[in-house]
Amino acid sequence: MANFVDKKILIIVFISFFVFSSCCVSNHPDSKSTSPIGEIFKDITKEPNRYISLDEAIGELNLTHKEHSSIHYIRGQNVDSSGWAQEWVIGVKQRPITNYFFIYSGLGGSVVPWKSWMPENEIDLNSILLPDDLFKIHSSELLSYYENDNFSHSNLEIIEKEYRVTFYLDESQVTFCFDSQTGTQKMC
Repeated sequence: MANFVDKKILIIVFISFFVFSSCCVSNHPDSKSTSPIGEIFKDITKEPNRYISLDEAIGELNLTHKEHSSIHYIRGQNVDSSGWAQEWVIGVKQRPITNYFFIYSGLGGSVVPWKSWMPENEIDLNSILLPDDLFKIHSSELLSYYENDNFSHSNLEIIEKEYRVTFYLDESQVTFCFDSQTGTQKMC
């Protein structure tokens, strides 16, 4: 009798093994993605020291940019000789009362809520020069700092209708101001 029971248990274990193992094998080796249609997943290679154009940063902002929003502040941190930055900080007002900074670098983008002051006037991206164009126009004034490598870093800000390019030297700083629409140099 014990031998008969052992055989039954062995058969049950054997059948259970085949039943459960067949559930783990798919009959469709070319299965398609299960991501919902319409969702966007972007493969971002993390490059913290990569220089980024303002166009790229604005493009990334537009993926998260909501209706009734306007840009009121732009800052490029550690700007290179072509007007590209390692990090862009973009101040956004979203009506009726939400303000935030969109920060974009080689590590990706993030949003930081902001309850404090932000410039009142909107920056019209369609009417300003892009930083790379500004740097081409004023290469004689700006490139000398890059060629001599006599500064620790440089930043670029757009506030109201003005560009401010600042070079941080060893013990001082030099700032150039330009009209954001025409590129004309002006007094700071």
